[in-house]
Amino acid sequence: MLFKMASRSISTQSQSGIVYHSVPSRNAMEWPMIRVALNLTDPTQRLMLRAMLERANYAVGDDDPDVAIHDDFEEAVLASETVPTLVVTSFGEAPRAVEAMARGVWGYILLPLQPDETALMVSRAANAGQTDTPFEPRSLAEVETEHIRAVLRHCNGNRSKAAKVLGIGRNTLWRKLAAMDLEL
Repeated sequence: MLFKMASRSISTQSQSGIVYHSVPSRNAMEWPMIRVALNLTDPTQRLMLRAMLERANYAVGDDDPDVAIHDDFEEAVLASETVPTLVVTSFGEAPRAVEAMARGVWGYILLPLQPDETALMVSRAANAGQTDTPFEPRSLAEVETEHIRAVLRHCNGNRSKAAKVLGIGRNTLWRKLAAMDLEL
């Protein structure tokens, strides 16, 4: 995928030659374009969803999607084996959508479509399983020290107030600070 910078927009060209134009809401150098495949049988819903996603700066096409959106539960379950998948459903069919989630579908979007909800669900599905930092186990003493420092910063250094927030006595806080070699 090619990224070209032009004033405040990004143009991308897929392998099939489809060109997508978007205006990122963040710094364009950091902004990855999320590609969404729409597999909806209702043309009105497909057009509406396409417009919502494009307005939210997502690339809509079938080439190598980051997220797939289906309205057929079985197709969604099959697609979920290769890409995070959302299913569009009505309130009455929500139990079937939850059932599809138990079989691998990432989530569902309720009808009628809401622009903010749709963009949020696509973003969450695209980032599913990704974390900014990998989990590294730490000792309880390290976590306690970090938490006490954060509470003290929140309380602007007021140790009495920090002790109340922490749910411990002032003398206990003083002992912990002394043990941690933090400035009293």
